[in-house]
Order: sequence, then C-alpha cells, then structure tokens
Amino acid sequence: MSPLLRLAGWSDRSAYFQHAASQETVVFEGIDTLVLSFGGRADDSLERELAGCTPEVRVIGDCLSPRTAEEAVLEGWREAMQL
Repeated sequence: MSPLLRLAGWSDRSAYFQHAASQETVVFEGIDTLVLSFGGRADDSLERELAGCTPEVRVIGDCLSPRTAEEAVLEGWREAMQL
C-alpha cells in the first residue's frame, strides 16, 4: 500500500504517480495490471447551503473533487495553516 499517491499516467509496464503532499513523481515499474476505479463525484451541497451565511467558505476534499481520506485531511491541514 502506498498512501497519498494519485495516478498521473502509465506506459508499457510502468505506472506514474504524484505524491499528494510532496508533489514528487513516484514510478512503479514491472506493472502487468492496472485497475482503475472511477465513479466518484464532488458533493458541494454544503458549500451551496453556506453561501451567504459566512464571510468565507474554503472548499476541500470531496466537496471540491473526489478525494481519498488522506488527501482530504492534508487539504484541511493546509487550509488551517493559512488561517
């Protein structure tokens, strides 16, 4: 298991990922099967509900785009550091 990696691309027998925190490229070679799972979608209903109720709403996680739990926590931490 390799957490915080987002698929960036693939070629013949290699898969390329980007680390969510460091933005570094991670390459796995000798890959013979790559299984992709799509179907997630953003849920911005809370953002729309809060519109106009507060001076600022910061959008992270699945509100912005489908994310892993690790990515959502990282985005939350980054936003908190800007406060």
